[in-house]
Amino acid sequence: MNNLSLSNVINVTLMPSVSGLSEFNTANLFLLSFDTPADESFTGGFRIYKSLPEVSADFAYDSLTVKMATAIFSQTPNILSNSGSLIIGLPNSGETQAEAFLRFSTTCLFCGWLTTDTIENDLAANIGSGSSSANATLLPEVVASFNNKINFIVSNVEGDIDSLETIKDAGFKNTRALFYGGTENDAKVMMAAYASRGMSTIFEGSLTTQTMHLKNLVGVTADPIMTQTILNKCMDAGVDTYVSIEGIPCVFSSGKNGFFDEVFNELWFVNAIQTAGFNYLRQTNFKIPQTENGMTGLKNAYAQVCVRGINNGFLAAGSWTSPDTFGNPETFKKNIETSGYYIYSLPVAQQNKADREDRKAPLVQIAIKTAGAIHSTNVLIYVNL
Repeated sequence: MNNLSLSNVINVTLMPSVSGLSEFNTANLFLLSFDTPADESFTGGFRIYKSLPEVSADFAYDSLTVKMATAIFSQTPNILSNSGSLIIGLPNSGETQAEAFLRFSTTCLFCGWLTTDTIENDLAANIGSGSSSANATLLPEVVASFNNKINFIVSNVEGDIDSLETIKDAGFKNTRALFYGGTENDAKVMMAAYASRGMSTIFEGSLTTQTMHLKNLVGVTADPIMTQTILNKCMDAGVDTYVSIEGIPCVFSSGKNGFFDEVFNELWFVNAIQTAGFNYLRQTNFKIPQTENGMTGLKNAYAQVCVRGINNGFLAAGSWTSPDTFGNPETFKKNIETSGYYIYSLPVAQQNKADREDRKAPLVQIAIKTAGAIHSTNVLIYVNL
């Protein structure tokens, strides 16, 4: 007797699962090193490090690269807390910092950027003074063209504070200016410590977002030349410092160029939304219909990121104080007051014919209410005798 295939009755097809993108790692910190590596095989490109001994194997123990790496790995928490890495790269001969930034942005994934170059050269690269780099594209302009990069610069000269203010005046929030009045190396170490501490946020956690204001930097002493006059200049210029408050060393933040956490949290949110949208469209074996049901699924993917923003403390319910709204104004304000976010999409029926034929989704608009942070307080005491 010939047995016929069971597929004549039941035919089963196993549908493969479709992989999506992982979110951009906001804890990867890039250090452009101008030190000569002790490892002669390290002649170009970049290397990835997860510990200080790995860095010490490639660079001299007394090099600025190792000193900055020590500060990076010493912070509690630090970039390792969010599965980040220290990436160290070497510049090409004659290359500007902006050119190096663009080159490495195409070969490795990093979020934060700092250098071991001299402060004079850093200023030239960032504000265009004192060097031939003034005639080249400035680094903050390049950083601003990315939605997932943040740049750090520091000076130890009081006279540079006014120059650093030009970063604020130009609206380059993704370039973070710092001041520390110790030696040049001390200032660089303070910058490295600040960057690692600030980029340690674990956005998947509960109430994990943080402000840098009043935070301690491990291994860094308070600025030895800080005065109230210098602090006031830094605050006006949007420059963060490391001061002593009644004997307690801590970061003192200025919001004139946006607070660090404000800028960093928005960077995470934008990239998380982008990834969520891509994965929703990608992770299906069929198609997302160009209907209200399809749009509901897409908006739900975006809403999951907003919920994470609520959980990690970046967003919070509150009153919408801007005159700008969209969608249904009552629904808009109610959602902000109860949830901290509102998502609206143009009805599919109102979409123009060209966009529909190009299979574009109708415009999605998202309003979010940030939780902010308390940095100071005024107290009135009433005494009754």
